[in-house]
Amino acid sequence: MKVKALREKKEYLNIREMVEDIGNIYAGKPAYRYRIKPHDKEAVVVTYDQMRDHVRALATEIVARGLQGKKICVIGKHTYNLIQSYYATMAVGSVWVPLDRDWSKEDLLETVRSGECDFLMCDLDIREKGEYITTELGMPAPLFLNGDGEDSLLAWREAGAVKFKENPSLYYDAPIDPDALAELVFTSGTTGQGKGVMLSQRNFMSDLADVIPFIDFSVKCMNVLPPHHTYGSSVSIYGQNCIGCDVYISSGVKYILKELQEHKPGHLVAVPLYVETFYRRILKGIDEKGKFVAGLMKGLISFNKSCHKIGL
Repeated sequence: MKVKALREKKEYLNIREMVEDIGNIYAGKPAYRYRIKPHDKEAVVVTYDQMRDHVRALATEIVARGLQGKKICVIGKHTYNLIQSYYATMAVGSVWVPLDRDWSKEDLLETVRSGECDFLMCDLDIREKGEYITTELGMPAPLFLNGDGEDSLLAWREAGAVKFKENPSLYYDAPIDPDALAELVFTSGTTGQGKGVMLSQRNFMSDLADVIPFIDFSVKCMNVLPPHHTYGSSVSIYGQNCIGCDVYISSGVKYILKELQEHKPGHLVAVPLYVETFYRRILKGIDEKGKFVAGLMKGLISFNKSCHKIGL
């Protein structure tokens, strides 16, 4: 059966090419919305051209610091700063290695060691874990994804913006091999020690390029998945940005229902566990008058589980 494509297929050669293209095509359009603190009244809005400029700047500083082509481990929540690290790392041919921030420092240490990482970025609130890893492995001090000190991503981005303006070739001339290792993703380790899965830029870019034309993505969506899994990085980040989605970055599971009501996304990239979490939280707040909604949600959960069993 031939399925009609909903949009034209477009496959980029590499991440840098995509970041530049969408920064121009969707200039002025919101790429990301997020709150610095969950209860902030207003969300921060970052447009596609602003994101492009942020990636240029951070990537330039990565090159200037001698990390071009190196393995950069990133341990943090799904935030806009982490997304910058995703694009900036691969935009200059370095390798992005995301890890679960909830792992113990000992497990993180052994995984960073086995991944032969050269540098570490992490959230400021897990500083102790980051410094433990870098000290044990004799790595440079970690760069913190948030905060505004000299050892923060913001400081690197500001320094890189100056360097990019003076010499943009630091960014544009950094070699990228689309078939070389670009992302090293570790499995959850539920059946033993987590295994590293090696992905090239061509791997996930060609995969998504073939699929996206046939998915009825809406204009607005919301990111809820952790970034250390391929579904939470490739689809939730690259997949939605390449078609110009307006993405709201959730502050966490406890805030999702309120954020859904506010942002009103047309679609959500999720896994069964998240749908079941929504279901439990909705039921908790439903009174006798909400029996219809409860029944509807039970039907959705049943449908979701059926799809999951057959691989949909």
